[in-house]
Amino acid sequence: MAPEAAQNEAKVDAAGLDVLILAPTGQDATLLAKALRQEGISAVIFSDIDSLCFQIRRNAGAVLIAEEAFTSDVVSSLKSAIQNQEPWSDIPIIIMVSPGRTSLPAGRILRILAPSGNVTLLERPFHPVTLVSMVMVALRARSRQYQVLNLLNLQERATKDRDDFISIASHELKTPLTSMKLQTELGLRMTSRGLLAEELPEKLTRLLRSNHTEVDKLVRLVDDMLDATRIVSGALTIRKSEFDLTSLVREIVEKFRPLLTNADCALHVDTNEAVIGTFDKFRIEQVLSNLLTNAARYAAGKPVWVSVCRIDDRVSLIVRDEGKGIPAEKREMIFERFKRAVAEGDQRGLGLGLFISRQIVRAHHGDIHVESQSGQGAIFIVDLPVHG
Repeated sequence: MAPEAAQNEAKVDAAGLDVLILAPTGQDATLLAKALRQEGISAVIFSDIDSLCFQIRRNAGAVLIAEEAFTSDVVSSLKSAIQNQEPWSDIPIIIMVSPGRTSLPAGRILRILAPSGNVTLLERPFHPVTLVSMVMVALRARSRQYQVLNLLNLQERATKDRDDFISIASHELKTPLTSMKLQTELGLRMTSRGLLAEELPEKLTRLLRSNHTEVDKLVRLVDDMLDATRIVSGALTIRKSEFDLTSLVREIVEKFRPLLTNADCALHVDTNEAVIGTFDKFRIEQVLSNLLTNAARYAAGKPVWVSVCRIDDRVSLIVRDEGKGIPAEKREMIFERFKRAVAEGDQRGLGLGLFISRQIVRAHHGDIHVESQSGQGAIFIVDLPVHG
């Protein structure tokens, strides 16, 4: 790599990181800062060690200290600041030294500080290019440390998301399993008590229907988990065919009408215009099913509107309700994995439905978004190309 290219890359890596300067003699600090700033490096001059050590705990890229700034107190403060860094942090410290003896020899400073931190000696006099080059190397190393911090934070969030998901999934899977177990035990008791032959078929039919419903819930939960895994691994399949989207929407709405009726949601449907396009029928049904299920769950007792609207070569599938709404700060979050805009402790759902829906819609070269305010209902709009 050419030297100029290497310098440019270092500047990008070190973007936003300050070089902290402590040089109490004459104009040294001003000249050092000027040389660094001419190369696009942010430099901050400090007049005392306490302020500098405080800044080390913040957005600091490297420390540049003149040997004459060191006293016993300065060495002690700097050593303490180095030792108290976070585990990921090892801030580079460059000490500018002069040939010969000083009030506190460079060798002694190095022996005290080096075991605790990343300390380098730079002998004066030096050319500004030498200083800039050394600082760029230090900032490059420091930027890598911040990258490690970002990875650690991502890993921590991923671990928390995983633990939250396991907790939610356990709850969601246990609910239908518990119901099925109770229904099965009831059936066994009925048969063991020898109920009259004319009573048994009717009661068993009700039990089997109930168990069938719970099995459907389990299947949907498992399917959602599998789809989320496919999406993350890039293995979600889209199989398009040409059909009337409006007819499909009517079919899905009728399928969900009993659920909405049980939730006391008056259903209004506006699907008059046929929209012949190319979509994945199964996946589009999955998207609308998620939206209608959420409407029944979060807008119980309120009306729900479903409409299909075509404009030129695009079509909008809209589900609107007058439920509790979604706060502005959570409108994007609900489309993330395991995220839900619900109160703490409300564990209904895995937090995967809208995440999966958005990925399905984007796989059709469309998008989905929500317009909502807390307490004012929600409008989910699925925008699709007619022939994606």
